[in-house]
Amino acid sequence: MVLSLLIKGLVAHGHEVVLFTSESQHGSMLDDISGVDYHYFKYKWTPNRVVVLLKYIKIQFLLFFKLLVYRNDNAILYINTIMPFGALILGKLIGKRVIVHLHETSIKPKILMKFLIFITSRFADTTIYVSNYLMSMHPTSPSKMHMVSNCLSDQFTKKAFASTPRLNSTYKILMICSLKIYKGVNEFIKLSEHLSEYDFHLVLNASEGQIADWSNSFAAPKNLHIHGPQVDLHPFYSMSNLLLNLSHPDAWVETFGLTALEGMAYGLPVIVPDCGGIAELVDHGINGFKINISELDLIKKKIQYLLSDEKVYANFSCQAREKSKLYCQENQYKAIEHILHNWD
Repeated sequence: MVLSLLIKGLVAHGHEVVLFTSESQHGSMLDDISGVDYHYFKYKWTPNRVVVLLKYIKIQFLLFFKLLVYRNDNAILYINTIMPFGALILGKLIGKRVIVHLHETSIKPKILMKFLIFITSRFADTTIYVSNYLMSMHPTSPSKMHMVSNCLSDQFTKKAFASTPRLNSTYKILMICSLKIYKGVNEFIKLSEHLSEYDFHLVLNASEGQIADWSNSFAAPKNLHIHGPQVDLHPFYSMSNLLLNLSHPDAWVETFGLTALEGMAYGLPVIVPDCGGIAELVDHGINGFKINISELDLIKKKIQYLLSDEKVYANFSCQAREKSKLYCQENQYKAIEHILHNWD
């Protein structure tokens, strides 16, 4: 999504964009962008890790040689994520400016991640980080580093700002995540058990079979509603009063937290971990709370605090939406455009 919005902005401002990407079997947000010259790589996922690694290396070689045609062009190589190291190395060898947009570094095995971070630090002329946390974790030369937060599309914010959150007879608490223990799914269940006066909605990015196997392993309380992957999350945001992120920082640190930002655009106060890029979105005690998952009782008390007083809730809701306005499409594009045009 981030790359899609950037490409649309570049095209709208008269830049020529050539996109090298994998061919999606089910469609993606990068498809059919007007004014873009597409070059696809065929890639099919397999559970065999050795095969995955060999395919990955093969594509890096293909990318390296395909980009050679730009050796005499006035081109900038803009690499979205640190994975395409073939483009990084080629760009440096042919003397092009190389920009790497670093979103996260949760790459396994760790030796691959260390290799990619090393290649990025050696060959990237500019590194864009999505949060100050990520910048502090993988710094390069100070002159090369820029922090540009992710943003919400104009289309999303228009729809979100038209919605007005309010306290109704049944308050709804939302969490959107993958089906991983370190994402706090078990803690979400505990909260639903302890706060039976509220409805809890858990949207999981997992297959129906995985969700069924997991949900059959415990007795779900009546106020817990489990949903599978959603193409459109707007109905969930619009019906909710509060959004949670219960990630375990010792196992998974959120480098940004887009779902929290989307919820804030809907005027939802948020409760998030007290570290990582996601914590940078929240002003503690103003538009939400930053609390470690180990303090589950405190999270419970803050939920009750927010949903028991209409005036308190209205203030938090208003501040959440105001904060989300800082992360608009125009601000992100201006920041990246400035980076593109200012380089020594």
